[in-house]
Amino acid sequence: MTGKSSAFAQALKALISRIKAALPRIWKWTLKVLTRRLWLKLISLVLAVILWTYIVMNVSSLTRTKTIENLSVTVPASSTLPSQLAVSTDIAGIYQKSIDVTVSVPQNEYSKLTSRNIRITPDYSSIRSAGEYDVPLTAVSTYGEVVRLSPASISVTVESLDSRVFTPQMEIINRDTGTYWYSEDTAALSPIQINVSGPSSVVQSVAGITVTVDAARYSPAVNRQSFTLNLRDQNGETIKSNLIKITNSNGYNVSTCLVRLDVYPKKALDVYVDPAQISLAEGYRIESIVCEPASVTVAADKELLDELTRLSLVLPDDANGISAMYTKRVPLTGLDDYKYTSTSSVTVTVNVSAAEASESSEAGESDE
Repeated sequence: MTGKSSAFAQALKALISRIKAALPRIWKWTLKVLTRRLWLKLISLVLAVILWTYIVMNVSSLTRTKTIENLSVTVPASSTLPSQLAVSTDIAGIYQKSIDVTVSVPQNEYSKLTSRNIRITPDYSSIRSAGEYDVPLTAVSTYGEVVRLSPASISVTVESLDSRVFTPQMEIINRDTGTYWYSEDTAALSPIQINVSGPSSVVQSVAGITVTVDAARYSPAVNRQSFTLNLRDQNGETIKSNLIKITNSNGYNVSTCLVRLDVYPKKALDVYVDPAQISLAEGYRIESIVCEPASVTVAADKELLDELTRLSLVLPDDANGISAMYTKRVPLTGLDDYKYTSTSSVTVTVNVSAAEASESSEAGESDE
C-alpha cells in the first residue's frame, strides 16, 4: 500500500511540472487567439450590445417583476356604495403606507415604475347594507400589470349616510379696538349655509360650524377675506375627519367661507353745547354747562372724521325761561353718516344762578 501511494505522489508531481512548463505556451496561444482579428471581435461585441438594447427597448414580452412597498390606499372621489351608505373607517389614515404591490412590467419600462404610477382603491361593489366588511383592494399601474397585492383586502365599517345643515358662526380675533370699529352686526358670510354629510356617527358629533375671523387682515380699504370652516363638537373642540363632506347649497365642496367685515376708523369727540341755545329767565345767568359723558367716540369714513373737532348738541325747545338747574337727556341726532357712536344720548346739566345775588356776593367779597 505504501508503494502505491509513493508512486501516485510522484506521478502527481510530474503532472504539475508538465503543466507549469506548458503555461507559457498556453498563455501565448490564448493571447494569440484573443488578438487575432481584434477589430472583428470588437464589432461583434458592439453589434451584440446594440441587438440586446433593441430587444430590451422594443420587445414588450420581455418582462420583469418589481415590488413597490409601503403604498397607501386612495379613497375614490366617487364610491360604488349605494347612495344611502357611507364608510366610517378612516381608510386614508389607517392604511397609510401599508400596502405592497408587485407589478409585471416590460423591461424597457422597469426604471420608470415608481409608487406614483400605482393607484390602490377599495372595491365596495358587493356591499348593499350597513355592517363590517372585508373589502378587496384593486390596483392599477401606469406601467405593466399588477400581479399581487399584500394585503389583498382591508377591514371597513359601513354606516347609514347622514346629512345636516349649519349656519356658520363668526369668532372675531385680533381686533384693534383702539383704532377701528368693526361692523359685526352687518357682517356677511358666504356661503350662509353649510351642508355636512357622511357616516351617521361622525355627522351627529358635529354641534356647529365656526369661522375664526382674523380682524388684523381687515382695513377700511379691505373688507373681504376668506377663512377656514371649522367643525365643532359639543365641547367646542375642532373635529377633523376625512369622512365628512362639506358642501354649499349648490352641492359644491367648500372648505372656506368668504367674510365681509366693514372696518371704520374711530375718534373721540368732545361734546359741546352752544349757550346761545339756552333762554334764561330775567335776572339769571349760566354758571356752567356739564355734559355726561363729556366725549363721545364715533366711527365713520376717514374723510368725515378728519373734518370734525367736536360734537355739537341741539337742545330741545324746553330750554326756555330757565330759572333753576336744567337737566335733560339729549339724543344724538343728525348722525346718519356715522357708522357707530359710543352712546345714543348725552345728559346735559345747565347750572344757573340769580344774576343780582351773584353780583351782591361778588361786591361783598370785594369790600372785605
